[in-house]
Amino acid sequence: MSKQIAFALLLFTLPISFAQAEEKTLGDRFLFPEQGHIEFLYCFNCEVTQTLETEQDVLKLYQQIAEIPFDEELITSFKLLEKLGLEKIERGRQPLPPGAKGPTFSFPDWRETTTDFVRDRFIQREVVVGRDFIYAETPVSQVSLNRSLRFAQANHSGDRNGVQYYKRDVQELLSRTIKYENLLYHSELSGDFEICTTTSGQTTEKFLVHPERDLIAARISEHQGKVYRATLHFYHRQLEDSEGIWVPQLSCTIHRKQEGKCKMLFSIIREAKFGEPIAEDALKVPIRQGEIYKWGDYNAKYAAKVPRDIDDIADKTPSTVRQLIETGQRNP
Repeated sequence: MSKQIAFALLLFTLPISFAQAEEKTLGDRFLFPEQGHIEFLYCFNCEVTQTLETEQDVLKLYQQIAEIPFDEELITSFKLLEKLGLEKIERGRQPLPPGAKGPTFSFPDWRETTTDFVRDRFIQREVVVGRDFIYAETPVSQVSLNRSLRFAQANHSGDRNGVQYYKRDVQELLSRTIKYENLLYHSELSGDFEICTTTSGQTTEKFLVHPERDLIAARISEHQGKVYRATLHFYHRQLEDSEGIWVPQLSCTIHRKQEGKCKMLFSIIREAKFGEPIAEDALKVPIRQGEIYKWGDYNAKYAAKVPRDIDDIADKTPSTVRQLIETGQRNP
């Protein structure tokens, strides 16, 4: 593996002349699942002292991790970072808002998470110390729901960017999304790997892949020639219902922050199914009587207690949900 990555590293540093070939799309090269269920353990609040400025920096880190055998405890304890020579920046307890009273609270680093999706709907569910967090996207809205035994609040927006959330979809977990399927690419063999490159405007995506398998090892995103994000995938295997996709056991998305720091989002993937239809109820976001509903992002345009259960708010616009609340109807 290390020789293969080293060769790829050399390739990235050399000028490449691509032969003329028939135009190919990424949809011809990879399977982009239109439905699926994924279960994984997820850490989103890890910052490290590390600079990733270039493709060479990313591939060097990939080579280092690829040489370490999979060990879940090594990853979840962050001892993996020590082996890589990286320092995790510890986060303190978050201060209370001005005027608020009560003890501060810190969530654990890792969350049990599931995602279900079809072509036009996505839902992510997380369980953290007695709280349920749900995030959903549909063609008409976005929803985030925070529910515990004592409190529940839904934030609802008709704007596709109205609710901010650390979403882990197939693009982040597997470097696959139907948004890529019609993009043209060119490729170059590099030892036992193939490098597929697609460009849109000033943004370039480079995929390091196995030439004979539907296996993506890494995706490097650049803007104006500078790396701003990289997603690395390790310990691939074919699962029973993965539709021929080689699914990684570990994915790590790295976002470059200010100089000398990076945010690393780790996902340990335990199950991935793409062949079975997704149950309709799995994609719903119900809200219960007495829970708080807010229209808009956290600066809400409208807020109310729900008078009756609503079966699904994700498939409705905020204005429709408001009407249901104000008329006291259970469902349209």
